[in-house]
Amino acid sequence: MYNVLIVDDEREIRHGLRLKVDWEKLNLCIAGEASNGEEAVQVIADMKPDLIITDMKMPFKDGVSLLEYCSRQHPHIRLIVITGYNDFQYTKAAIQNRATDYLLKPVSKKELAASLAKVVKEMDEERVEKSRHQAMDWKMSLYAEEIKSQFILNAVKPFIKDIGVLEKRANFFQLADLAGERVRFVCAGLTAEGVGREEALASYRLPFELLCRELAQQDGNQVTVFQDPGQPNLMFFIMKDNKSVIDAFIRHLEASINRYIPFRAYISVGAPATGLREWRESFTSAFLAWQLRTPERPNGDGESYAVSPMMSQDTAKQLQWHLIKGEREPFERLLGQQFNLEAVQSPAADSRLILQIVLIIEAAARSLGIRLTKQEEMWATPVWLWEIHTQDKAVPFLMDLADKLFNRDRRSASSDQSVVESIKEMIRKNYMLDINLGMLAEQYNYNASYLSDLFKTKTGMTFVQFLTHIRMEKAVQLLKETELGLSEIAELTGFSNVSYFSVKFKKVFGVNPSTIRQPEQASTDGIQ
Repeated sequence: MYNVLIVDDEREIRHGLRLKVDWEKLNLCIAGEASNGEEAVQVIADMKPDLIITDMKMPFKDGVSLLEYCSRQHPHIRLIVITGYNDFQYTKAAIQNRATDYLLKPVSKKELAASLAKVVKEMDEERVEKSRHQAMDWKMSLYAEEIKSQFILNAVKPFIKDIGVLEKRANFFQLADLAGERVRFVCAGLTAEGVGREEALASYRLPFELLCRELAQQDGNQVTVFQDPGQPNLMFFIMKDNKSVIDAFIRHLEASINRYIPFRAYISVGAPATGLREWRESFTSAFLAWQLRTPERPNGDGESYAVSPMMSQDTAKQLQWHLIKGEREPFERLLGQQFNLEAVQSPAADSRLILQIVLIIEAAARSLGIRLTKQEEMWATPVWLWEIHTQDKAVPFLMDLADKLFNRDRRSASSDQSVVESIKEMIRKNYMLDINLGMLAEQYNYNASYLSDLFKTKTGMTFVQFLTHIRMEKAVQLLKETELGLSEIAELTGFSNVSYFSVKFKKVFGVNPSTIRQPEQASTDGIQ
């Protein structure tokens, strides 16, 4: 129902207009009246009409002045001019101020009904178009969040070893500023204290996520929020290393959680990181601090929020490499060396080290397409850490976990199938990046030629064909669901330039990309 304001200095005219048509049948409601332009301006502020029917010659503020006011201040309001003065001045004013119709008194019922029906049709079409744009904007925002989160996860839990691939794309994901600044990762999660509380906590995951995203959005560009699918109870934030800004955000987040969610929140802050190559360390330290519930907060100099991981990135990479290559003895030897370091002097420090090694094993398993059992139970509570924090308990526990990787038959049919499925999933998540088969062969410790043949045997496509298929599938989705330009879609789907994208698209589908936006001219039945 659209609201209508009638403006005329003659009461009889206003009353007559009310009786001439069935307003409700036209989906219209006369929400107010005014006797002149000056009074109308006041009414407009209160009732916010969708349509104004106005006379032109009125005292105090005439129709010309009212039209000009609406054109400047409320351009969305539709205007119908009704006047007994067939004066070119009024006609010109109506045209200049985009009046929908211009009617001369006395107006017949049929003429008024036709004019109103025309306006209602225009407003209906505009409302449908607005809804369509809003739906597109919503889908695009979800898509943007999804690919940005995947980009961040690639940096903090590197599936792609070559971080340079990510550095080239940081600007596209609006992360170039953060990638070049000193930042800290913040980890926030709800804690379930008491028997049976874990199940109740799960029902608050979505409200907690939405609250975190809303607060991050309120802080504009100061906070970037993302989630790790492997840790559904946690939310992560990236912020520039500014003590006062981080402290203020944490206080705001804690207060909001306490107000709306009946669970206690714990928030930890990671070590500082400069550049994408150091993001993993900051992310890991924030995550470890949260898992151990270590209550470190900024000290006086603002330089230390949480204890850094016990292990250097080089050592972590070496351990992961031993896991992927299946080198059990070197892995166990390096593991023992870490627990023999003089720096490890407390249960808390040992627990941090254990957690970091579990994360390394988890990342290697994911790379190899191996699923660790009871993984979610392991992360549900940090209690188990305190039970195995000594070296004589920790090393056997970690080796038992790692043996699931070492004992695999790296060339068995099931193992090969797992690797292919893992590669397919990686492509689906990272199609927008510059990835190639050589990169994956190194990642999975396969010979590149063998992996190429294996992939084609298992999927019926070459690596390049499958990558192109996924990219084109996403391009069609963006063409249908958004109004992005071809150059933007090309970049979003991993093509170096729009010309190459268009040529490739036509080769695959037999039509130009723009044709997809006209469904009657194209068919994409072959896309699954």
